[in-house]
Amino acid sequence: MGSTKLKLVLYGIDAADWQVMQPFLDAGALPNLQGLLAGAGRAELESTIPASTAVAWPTAMTGCNAGKHGLFHFMHLRDHRMRPVSSADRRAPAVWEILSAAGFRVGCIGVPMTYPADPINGWMVCGRGGTHHWDERSVWPATVYDEVRPLLRHYPDYNLLRRTDVPGRARQLTDYWRDRTALNPKLLSHLLSNHPVDVLIVGENITDSVQHKLLVSRRMGDVEDMVLWAYQQADALLGVVLPHTDERTSFLVISDHGAQPLRGYFDLSAWLVEARYLRYRVSSASGPVPRALLSAASKAYRKLLRSLWSRRQVRSFAGVASILKFSTLIDWPHTTAFPWLTGGIMLNTEGRSPLAAVSADAAEALAVEIRDRVQQITNPFTGEQDIVAHLREELYHGPAIGLAPDVTVVPQGLALAVNSSPPYGRGQVFWTEEDLRRAGLGHVIVTEGAHRSRGILALYPSPADLPEVADITCVAPTALGLLGVPVPAHMDGQSLVGAERAEGEPVPTRQATASADYTEEEQEEIARRLADLGYL
Repeated sequence: MGSTKLKLVLYGIDAADWQVMQPFLDAGALPNLQGLLAGAGRAELESTIPASTAVAWPTAMTGCNAGKHGLFHFMHLRDHRMRPVSSADRRAPAVWEILSAAGFRVGCIGVPMTYPADPINGWMVCGRGGTHHWDERSVWPATVYDEVRPLLRHYPDYNLLRRTDVPGRARQLTDYWRDRTALNPKLLSHLLSNHPVDVLIVGENITDSVQHKLLVSRRMGDVEDMVLWAYQQADALLGVVLPHTDERTSFLVISDHGAQPLRGYFDLSAWLVEARYLRYRVSSASGPVPRALLSAASKAYRKLLRSLWSRRQVRSFAGVASILKFSTLIDWPHTTAFPWLTGGIMLNTEGRSPLAAVSADAAEALAVEIRDRVQQITNPFTGEQDIVAHLREELYHGPAIGLAPDVTVVPQGLALAVNSSPPYGRGQVFWTEEDLRRAGLGHVIVTEGAHRSRGILALYPSPADLPEVADITCVAPTALGLLGVPVPAHMDGQSLVGAERAEGEPVPTRQATASADYTEEEQEEIARRLADLGYL
């Protein structure tokens, strides 16, 4: 391409939210972002349903709904077990693959759900959604991996399930965040200086990590406002990029979703038991004996989770998977629906459990019944019937729709944490933090920030007719439009800057392969990481 300056920067700040971010901008605390935004158009970016990192990032980067790209969570249900997904499961091509095929040199770093790295015309350093150890699958090409391996060797390792209200653990977590954000600029600076590209795609995740833990309390250790600190790290990383741009560089700044305080807990497992869709082996009868057995089973489950606090005590992933969601505690012949991750509900149809209880002919009517009953629940936190539920056909379309949960529950605009594991306690569906602590379930409270459905979008140069709210599927088509690349026919989103639409079949063209061959240790690390963020 010849130019030494970037043509396009697609800069992703995970969980960035205008409501949280604007006071920092007004105070002049984010100078690089403030300077960029002064000449940019701004909008809110409507995320996916659910507004989950695992769904939203692939949707933004492919321009397709999950029914086409095939990623509905960090885990898939295969062979009656939870199995981590990887970029090899993605069925739709990502924007970096399309631009590579169009002749652009592309650099991609830190974007979630990109392990193992794709072979592109340029270089890629995966986001930390896959392994917990850096290996040759984390970086493309191998020559670049050899260069950056000394830096990656010093990248701090995860040791998760740390509670910010425990001083020693809070100090460890703060040190980890600082070490992690100190290395990112060094890595990016090396890559941009030694391997110039035309297009740079960046994902900075620190804002999501910190807001999950400290969106409300803010202070930790010697830092008065850790949320401000996190946004400043994203601003500083942008500062590494700016010297490689000029007045002709286009910028597209996005987040995958926003952030809001967590207001309570919705025990989806308990509701499914109460509504008689889900039965645990010890919960089907009334009386003190079954109740005591269920209590003992719940305590055993909580003990397992607590054991994850120490790496030396981590059980095998197969052991974790046998308890989470579709464990031996479930009475499968008498269970018609069971909870899945991030508010999903799976019907017990053929292939999803050791023994199916719902026929294919009955599945559609049962899904509609469950959706309607969920939406009749009165939320005690608001006094309203605001627990929204969607059929998968209402959310997705495409060849991968069969992988999606049959029903997706969105409680109080995602402000309630959804429990999909064995019930917290028999007969109680909604919980406050105080309820959990009184019941000896304080370990469940690992986050105080939840996702909000709307994130951020900023576009430079600004189009004249930028909408107030744009859909997340517009990100990839807009990036292509800024570079004059036709938008593939299979993309669901529309370019915000106008772009030619390529002819072709409106289906993804990327063939999904077998998932990355995670080791058992890697699978354990993925499970710990998701539990630390409240996803398991």
